Amino acid sequence: MNQLKEVVNAVLEQQKLQLAPSTYDARKNYLKHLVDKEAGTKALTPEGKLYNEPKISLSSEADEIFKNLSFPVKDGRIDTGHLIRRAEKEMTYLNLSTSTRWQYM
Repeated sequence: MNQLKEVVNAVLEQQKLQLAPSTYDARKNYLKHLVDKEAGTKALTPEGKLYNEPKISLSSEADEIFKNLSFPVKDGRIDTGHLIRRAEKEMTYLNLSTSTRWQYM
């Protein structure tokens, strides 16, 4: 992994002199995204978003997790995606409008 970072940094250093600033920034972000994907880290884009944002679980997966679960959960068996799907299901159950539901999602 360190070798990959070294290669990317060397390429970027060389291209910084050859490319327009906007092209260089786009190339740098693209290469950092590839390195992050390979490393599996939680690096952030300049806008503060994850380069490799995890997918939210399916509702069926969340239902399975919550089937035999009671609160408070202390052992880390659920993740944010499961909680999002649970909240989505609860808001649907409460007959909230789509705009109200997505205001909170």
